[in-house]
Amino acid sequence: MAATQDIWYVRLPSGRVIRSRNSVSLRYHVRRGRIPATSQVRRSFDEDWVPLAAIQEFAEAAEVAAMRRRRLENGGDGAPRRRSHVDYQEWRTLGVRGLVRELADALDSSLHRAKLGAACFLGILGSVALVLWRLLDAVLDDIVWRTAAVCLGAGLFVVAASTGISLITQFTAVELSRMRSPRRPELWPGALGHGLRLSVALLLIVGSGAVLVWLLRHLPGWVEQHRLEESAWWGYAAAAALVVRLILEVVFWPLVALAPLLLSPILVIQECSVRRAIREWWRLLRTQLGRIFLYEALATTLAAVFTVPLLIPIALAWWSLGTMTGLQLEASQATLTVLTGIAMTPFLATLLVANVFIYLNLRYEFFHSAR
Repeated sequence: MAATQDIWYVRLPSGRVIRSRNSVSLRYHVRRGRIPATSQVRRSFDEDWVPLAAIQEFAEAAEVAAMRRRRLENGGDGAPRRRSHVDYQEWRTLGVRGLVRELADALDSSLHRAKLGAACFLGILGSVALVLWRLLDAVLDDIVWRTAAVCLGAGLFVVAASTGISLITQFTAVELSRMRSPRRPELWPGALGHGLRLSVALLLIVGSGAVLVWLLRHLPGWVEQHRLEESAWWGYAAAAALVVRLILEVVFWPLVALAPLLLSPILVIQECSVRRAIREWWRLLRTQLGRIFLYEALATTLAAVFTVPLLIPIALAWWSLGTMTGLQLEASQATLTVLTGIAMTPFLATLLVANVFIYLNLRYEFFHSAR
């Protein structure tokens, strides 16, 4: 599914010229109805303008957009409805304004039963992992056994969570590319393979970052213990190491949050190796960090709005625990933790589906041409 890097220039009916990165990008926006079929295209300024409908691969995408437009105009009951100003200007909504419409589509797409089921599984998995973490901390006194149990549980959790994330991403990618719900053979083999590759990528990124943060956390104390009493430079070195650690740790945690969200669409859509996916992920962060932050903030806000009503009764239940102690308190906390994970279903589903749209917007976006 990787894209070929061939540039296309598009002249819209209004006379405005935009530039597409490749054919996949142009087909995607034509199929979405943003580029009218009456537009003209060419590859370079030396060529003549050619009608978009004269090129077979774009003509097929224009037919799909026309069928979708007729279906929307009929309203599902056979009665044509008046074309609104927003529908007429849909092909003009590029960039951030276009992403807002894409996020609305992502919210609607996330309400599919299969995606909600996978997101519910992820929420239960995370809450159960948190309960078991507390239980292991209280039951196992031997540091060796506790470390082994935590490493084994963390590995199983990463693989299971990555498979669930890949399943939602694969489902959404097939929907967008084929404009229909995927069949079972189109999901599971690919989702399992993508889940394993995503697990390896997450272990490499999160593991290396966690080791670096751990070393920097212990470096100031080590410097203080081994510095010479008559030298003040060791104190300055310890303070500098502390400042570096705080800066890197503040940067590290957002990267940990972005890793599973953006790596999964890269692995699924590009069908690439772990190494190439990490390189593509880092390139996106390096070149478009500001836009990624804006897109993720919008997606997180939209997902949170539809999740807060489900969390309110759970918060009231937490408040009603009052002064419980002992086994009753532990059982109540474990139950409410699992219920909180279930309540996070719409948040997880919306955020994972939205990141497929975000990646497509970042990877196949149009740019205005000055000529």
